[in-house]
Amino acid sequence: MGKVIRAFFILSSFLFIYPLVGSNEISSKIEHPKTILDEVLENPSLSTLAKIIVNTDLVDVLEGQGPLTLFAPSNEAFTKLPSGKLEDLIKPGNKEKLMAILKYHVVFGKMTLDEMKKDKGLMTLEGQHLRIKVDNDKVIINNAAIVKPNLEYPNGVVYIIDQVLIPK
Repeated sequence: MGKVIRAFFILSSFLFIYPLVGSNEISSKIEHPKTILDEVLENPSLSTLAKIIVNTDLVDVLEGQGPLTLFAPSNEAFTKLPSGKLEDLIKPGNKEKLMAILKYHVVFGKMTLDEMKKDKGLMTLEGQHLRIKVDNDKVIINNAAIVKPNLEYPNGVVYIIDQVLIPK
């Protein structure tokens, strides 16, 4: 009789645990650390940038190890572009030009506001320099003001800016 009771307890505990092991409940609780790409994809004020990035090779860069600093133009920043400019850039034949613009928004290293205030320029992934100016404690990158700073992630930091940066 003892063997039957022991077998019952073993079987009932297996039946209780098995559905949990095979379910997505447990696996969904194991999340990867968020990246700067996640910020772009999940932030509603960056939806235009997100749409552009998902169709380029920059996805791999922004979800990589980094560290990187991304100056992310807000949706409002894209509305400040000349009429038809964005539509022209996203045409399949302009992928290289679009990638150059996107890489112009990314800098190697995790730059803090304090570091940027001491620096006069940053080298972008595109290979050109961004000018930094501090005006009444406001950090200006070329002509774009940082409107939301220090969105930090393990692979870098995101600064939302109010204009799209265009390389020379």
